[in-house]
Amino acid sequence: MRMSRPLVLAASTALLVLPLSACGGDEQDPAKALRDAVSAVSGKGSAELVMETRDPEDGTSTREGKFSWKPGSRGADVVMQTADSKDFEQLAGSDGKARLLSGKDFFYVELDSPLNGRKWLDLSGDSGSEQDTTPDNGPETAIAALATADDLKKAGTEKVNGQDTDHYTGTVDVAELAETKLQGVSGNSRDEYAENLRNQGLKKVRIEVWIGDDGLAVRTVESGRTAKGAYRETVDIKSYGDGFTVDRPPASEVATLEEFVRSLQ
Repeated sequence: MRMSRPLVLAASTALLVLPLSACGGDEQDPAKALRDAVSAVSGKGSAELVMETRDPEDGTSTREGKFSWKPGSRGADVVMQTADSKDFEQLAGSDGKARLLSGKDFFYVELDSPLNGRKWLDLSGDSGSEQDTTPDNGPETAIAALATADDLKKAGTEKVNGQDTDHYTGTVDVAELAETKLQGVSGNSRDEYAENLRNQGLKKVRIEVWIGDDGLAVRTVESGRTAKGAYRETVDIKSYGDGFTVDRPPASEVATLEEFVRSLQ
């Protein structure tokens, strides 16, 4: 869900995409239920969630926290953990986790061991690292993409995270998606979403969405095969919001990447 993979960002290469739909939609027409969901969710600007990404190149990572895709306040404040990156271990605490802050033009990692009293590492200039973690699209983009799947179906009703949900599934061809008009979604958002999938190495993506009684997604899954193996991203959504602003840490608490690298020598 794509992008360069700098040394200290091996666990932060996934973009947020949160598909959702509408519970209780017309079971004979799942596409209509999804199109209705696009309209319903367009007013949402952020979510608190837990995301697990299984990538054949980067390994397995989890992120838990808040993501905002609202125009003018896109950003993320999350705690990340990865079991497969030795590079990330240099940043993570004893529990294997590190807090990340990102915004339109900045990206910071909280160091487990402060560097000369400064606990934040500034990675804002690293090969687009802030773009790698700041959401480009809201949930309506993936939902609209799922609505175009030729094999779209309602797979059933299930209880997920304590909620009754409707489960929708479908497979989307990424090249065709880039040329398809998505109802309720701008061309720019569609292009960004398709580009994210291509950057992951996906030619086809299977999208699954579980929708609660309030019409919002409780869980989403995107999966597919790349040239290097299987990719899968599972998102459990705790709550939605109207967007938020991620503030930069105080300059007195920030160390540069150059200073961090020197400290390792």
